[in-house]
Amino acid sequence: MKSHVLVRVATVGMIATLASMGKGEEVAFVPVSATGAHSISGNQIVVTPGAQVTLEIEVSDWTQPLPNLLATVEAVLDSSSLTSGAAGSLSPLIVPDPSAGAFIDESHPNYVFKGALGTITATQLATPNYRWAAGVVLGPVAPPVTPRYFATLILEVSGDASGTFTVEMQPPPQTAMTSNLGPFVSPLTVTPAQITVVGTPDGIPTVSEWGLIVMALLLLGGAKVYFNRRRTMQT
Repeated sequence: MKSHVLVRVATVGMIATLASMGKGEEVAFVPVSATGAHSISGNQIVVTPGAQVTLEIEVSDWTQPLPNLLATVEAVLDSSSLTSGAAGSLSPLIVPDPSAGAFIDESHPNYVFKGALGTITATQLATPNYRWAAGVVLGPVAPPVTPRYFATLILEVSGDASGTFTVEMQPPPQTAMTSNLGPFVSPLTVTPAQITVVGTPDGIPTVSEWGLIVMALLLLGGAKVYFNRRRTMQT
């Protein structure tokens, strides 16, 4: 059974000094899938109310020179962003328990610490501001060519949700990466995901969308009547 108590690994969350060691480092929420009709473009996803959305946290571009290598990653959800839409809310999946909706999948083929020795992972799900942490005791990883997977968050969209929700992590130093020599990797960009909710739970257009459809039908019907009358007058 997975523990819901955060284990502070290596120097995650324990370093008070920020060191400028490069540019471009990023921790990002990225939408990867959803139930029902949806479309994904970069960090943006469009879904319908009642959908279940899977976000992955990706880390990338820790560009400090050797021997400074990535050793730990920590990400903290900003739970207030789950109500940032026009109406309704997003909620982490909690069935059968909170670990079903927030976890670190060490078997992921693109896992940031895949192949490293002595890795430690932990999650804290007892408070709304979920926290994920992972570190490696031996064999810190070098900078990647492409973004690497770190963690997963599964959100349920309420049936009355609408508008765009900007799902964010807390800024550094709460969300952070550290090197094997200790200091935080900085400057660090923390990128949110945008979940836009349109339509109704069953995919039927909303009242405003019906209005556009009816208007289009009326215009088409009016054009047909006009051309029929014109044809009759010409004959």
